[in-house]
Amino acid sequence: MGGGAGGKSPLKRINVTTPYSVSESVQPGTVFTPTSPGIFAVSNQIVKGTFSATLPFKVDPSIPKGKKKASAAAGFRSVSGTFVSKLQGTYNAISNTGTFNGVRLLRFSQGPLGDACLTWSSTVSATTNAETGDFSLVGGTKLAARARMTGTYSGTKSQTGTNATVTGSITVSGKVGKPARGLNADCQALAPQL
Repeated sequence: MGGGAGGKSPLKRINVTTPYSVSESVQPGTVFTPTSPGIFAVSNQIVKGTFSATLPFKVDPSIPKGKKKASAAAGFRSVSGTFVSKLQGTYNAISNTGTFNGVRLLRFSQGPLGDACLTWSSTVSATTNAETGDFSLVGGTKLAARARMTGTYSGTKSQTGTNATVTGSITVSGKVGKPARGLNADCQALAPQL
């Protein structure tokens, strides 16, 4: 279980809400297909960026490998890395809103955490600068391969052209120490773009 500000998580069970930040850039090649006046189907949208979050406890990736006790120096309190997403959805040019879904591949800078393959959905409003969504971890490498996680997030998006930053709060719950699941075909296809 997660501890307090000075605690440590054995990464058996996680339920945490924490601030996060993302910097992202939409890559060339997004296809917008009109479906009705002011409404567009969006496909093949590739988004790349970086992410970071600071946890309220330290996580030790060594424990799920069989160790009963972690050293005081082990583990991570801050996590960060890069990501690439492939999304599709609908853009409403009248209300200036969009709904998207797809896959997102995260690569943690903290090597033992590995790569995490997520199914991803989001709703974005350029009028209110709000972005909300949810995700599920469906496979990965290293520690992420042995995790079962779902989550939600909400944030404020600041966008200039195809570049944006998002800051907000993310809630993650789940377990670690399950049988390993590798990257699915969609995330394998994205991996060379990280």
